[in-house]
Amino acid sequence: MKNLQEIMTPFYRKTQIKNLQQLKNKAFLITGASGLIGSNLIVYLDFLNKNYGLNTRIIGIVRSEIEKWMPRSKCIKYIRQDLSRKKLPDHTKFDYLIHLATYAQPKKFLSHPRETVELNIHVLFDLLELAKKNNAVFLYPSSAEIYGEADEKHVPTAESYYGYVNTLSERAIYAESKRLAETICFLFSKSLPVKIARLLICYGPGVKYDDQRVYSEFIKKAQATREIVMMDEGRAQRTLCFISDAVEMLLNILLSGKDNVYNVCGTDTVTIRRLAEIIAKANHAKLSNTIREKKISGTPARSALSNERYRNEFKKKQFVPLEAGLSATSEWFNNIRP
Repeated sequence: MKNLQEIMTPFYRKTQIKNLQQLKNKAFLITGASGLIGSNLIVYLDFLNKNYGLNTRIIGIVRSEIEKWMPRSKCIKYIRQDLSRKKLPDHTKFDYLIHLATYAQPKKFLSHPRETVELNIHVLFDLLELAKKNNAVFLYPSSAEIYGEADEKHVPTAESYYGYVNTLSERAIYAESKRLAETICFLFSKSLPVKIARLLICYGPGVKYDDQRVYSEFIKKAQATREIVMMDEGRAQRTLCFISDAVEMLLNILLSGKDNVYNVCGTDTVTIRRLAEIIAKANHAKLSNTIREKKISGTPARSALSNERYRNEFKKKQFVPLEAGLSATSEWFNNIRP
């Protein structure tokens, strides 16, 4: 099995961090460190240490076992702990905190509503207080879900849109807890450097095999049965962001962002059906004409963000193309298949 850094290094080499030297001899605390974004942040920071001698120390908080493809080094310390049950000790020292511990997959936050609220609200309060004691910079990865079902004139959605969420819908437990979390971050921002990044569908190597997001399910089905069966006609539109682009954007926002809130997304917007077609082709599978009707209430028909604010500030012009990203993700699933 290849480790994550082996597969991601070609993509990491193309990233651009504006104020890289700010990381020298600093310490990161990253919750949700075994998830897609958390694991890539740790691997990328380790990559920077090896290539630029930054001596950045990393504390990764994981709830489950550390994956064998995660890096081990003297600069990395993993702590296995469920933050919803036990706080981190007050003496934990760090300069930057990124709170990624949450249930971001629809199937998981629908089946764990209480834990979803706990991580997005109560644990957030604890971590903000800890960051305040450390004089640290805090990055809260929020979600495009906070915009809810935006009307056509607000799609692609900019940071200035307040959002519309139907509270009487299944997905609202996640969206509303993220909205409240942003308000909590705003209150703390008066005495603490806090940045908010609204993420939309990150994908790529580093995702776990049991991941249940739509692209993961498509890839696993394509590789296991050589056929993808749609749950509906696949007309809903989504904008996907490859993980190396997301990591680059998150770190630039954390280190140099002039605004409090940024959308973090890619530039490739496709229908779910088109996504299935690309994945089927990459995995030598076919797309079935059979449809299994199964919808979750509150699911936006079109979810596309504007990343103009970020692109204008950081002059980002290139993003990993969808076909290349999905090919690398398919390779990853073959690599970690049980």
